[in-house]
Amino acid sequence: MTRIYRRTDRIEIKVRDIVVKIAPLTVHQKTEIQQAMLNGARNSDIKEKTRGTLLALKYAVKDIQGVQESDGSPYVLSFEGEFLTDDCVNDLFNLEIARELTMVCAGLINGIPSEFTDQFGNKIEGVEFVKKESDSKNV
Repeated sequence: MTRIYRRTDRIEIKVRDIVVKIAPLTVHQKTEIQQAMLNGARNSDIKEKTRGTLLALKYAVKDIQGVQESDGSPYVLSFEGEFLTDDCVNDLFNLEIARELTMVCAGLINGIPSEFTDQFGNKIEGVEFVKKESDSKNV
């Protein structure tokens, strides 16, 4: 059976050893992200293409576990309203898992997949859904 995710749902994924909660994107967010990426590709404008990727992170990421500040304290996301601040997005862009995380978030313009793949359909290594006990009962 196909699952539908509401905008208020929080989906836990694991990117290597870090757990991230993401939210589905709205139609308007998808359009904004796609437009920036298409404009960037069409005009060979890396700044505009990157803006689309940053917007995907800003809108999708809602929580993160397994990341520490440089002093060893737990890293806490910062929000403006319901979206990440620009500083927080920049922090995430500097993580070791930034490549995988940005591919996941940018891929959300196509909805929540059953498996995370790159733009060519290849599985993104090290990325998976966090299985919950109720998920295994439904199999």
